[in-house]
Amino acid sequence: MNTQRKCSTLPRGLRIIVVPLLAATSLVACGGDANNSATGANGSGTSGATQPAATTAGPATTAAPGTSAASTITAQPLDPCDPIGTLMTLDLNDRCVGAEGEFFDKEEFAGLLIKLGYWVDQSCPNGALVVAQPNQVLVAVADPSHLDASVTEVVGKLPGSAANTDFKTNLSQVIDVRNVQVDNILKQLPSLQGEGYSTDLNYLEPVQPNYGFRPADDPHPAAGNQVPDTGAGGAPSILVLDSTDDASLYDVDGNGFVDEDHGHGVFVRSIIQRQAPGAAVTLQAVTSSANRLASGRWFPMMFSDADLIRDMEPHFSSDPEGPFKIDTSFAAVNLSLGGAGCTTSAFGYGVGERLALAREMDAFWQKDNNMRFVAAAGNDHGYDLKLEFKHFPAAWRDQTATNELATQVDAVNNGDTTAGDEIRQIHERLANAVIAVAASDGLDYTNCGDWINAVARGTETGNYGPGLATWRGTSFATANESANVAQGQLPNDSLPCPPP
Repeated sequence: MNTQRKCSTLPRGLRIIVVPLLAATSLVACGGDANNSATGANGSGTSGATQPAATTAGPATTAAPGTSAASTITAQPLDPCDPIGTLMTLDLNDRCVGAEGEFFDKEEFAGLLIKLGYWVDQSCPNGALVVAQPNQVLVAVADPSHLDASVTEVVGKLPGSAANTDFKTNLSQVIDVRNVQVDNILKQLPSLQGEGYSTDLNYLEPVQPNYGFRPADDPHPAAGNQVPDTGAGGAPSILVLDSTDDASLYDVDGNGFVDEDHGHGVFVRSIIQRQAPGAAVTLQAVTSSANRLASGRWFPMMFSDADLIRDMEPHFSSDPEGPFKIDTSFAAVNLSLGGAGCTTSAFGYGVGERLALAREMDAFWQKDNNMRFVAAAGNDHGYDLKLEFKHFPAAWRDQTATNELATQVDAVNNGDTTAGDEIRQIHERLANAVIAVAASDGLDYTNCGDWINAVARGTETGNYGPGLATWRGTSFATANESANVAQGQLPNDSLPCPPP
């Protein structure tokens, strides 16, 4: 692993946006918690128990090649169900209370998602789950004046579809599709691309970046004082798109216990504020429109691409009341989030690559080529399993992303490469704009691949509820990398997968 860094001078006044969501399914999710089971099994308590389960602390972290073990942080050997600050045991963590649905392996979870009505693709060679809303496509443009005509064009190609007027932004709109199966939509995907717009499924990404859709590593109590929230003043500025900092919303499933993933955004923000104390860090909560799980104890904070675009877009325009114009830039956008995708599939091209989200990210980046999207590589155990898991949007750096689809777009347009070339150009620009971050001290959970260009410490201590906790995952490596970017450091690292 190469750990050299090169520095760049950031223009004054730039802001850094952190979008902390990570999960390895096709839901928008925060990628902060690492699975500690290579098989995808999840859960840490005893099903049906009424008292907190006696759970041991997570495994010690392993230093990656080329890093110093002294630079890692080892989780304290405390029960993760112990109090954190004034949050007492039963109030702290859903997984400290046994309940039905506590254990999910990959196959079981896929079945549950299908029962809930989601579309789930299990054809990825590595077994990753790609998940989307079953009756929706998402259209995105770079120019707001092109949106209505683009949506009308796509609606005309999907019988029985209609534009969703309740889910429309300046640069994107959801189309409800009632009479076309998802597989058939994907078969038509090349013909749904056009000049100036991109169309894709409305993919989902759970808040945690692993293919089990839930974290298997709890936050562990830690000693010390909380990192002060310095707010949005200062420079450069960082935006964190993640779970809410509204403590009253920490029990989303309404079972009376705090949902630990809802502390993810605050945790990510505090890491950046400690590492880059002069930066302005804004935490933007992403509101989920996705269905909730039927479990009585846990909701994985699943966001759709449309949710993420809706809550990210306003930060790039300075005048919310006037005509929308991209006139605001940032030093970095932190994306501790994402979902699984495949650059090859049964459809002859990639699924889960999130073309609509990429189109919008590219539009923001073209305003300022110095801005970076700092994105988590995901916690699918890629390095440990010697398998490459593509985790988008970080995997937009992969050379094979979109290649086959762009070729198919050329074909359906009878050799006219206009729309296909736009896809290729978006990919080329985002390959430069995105920093894909793996965890240097998390070789038992981090993803790997030639598309990864940054490694950082994934075991961190940060604010959690009224106290401190230690947590590990590529979400937190991403937060550390965003702090580096805030201080003018660009990465020159890598974490290729070991040979099988």
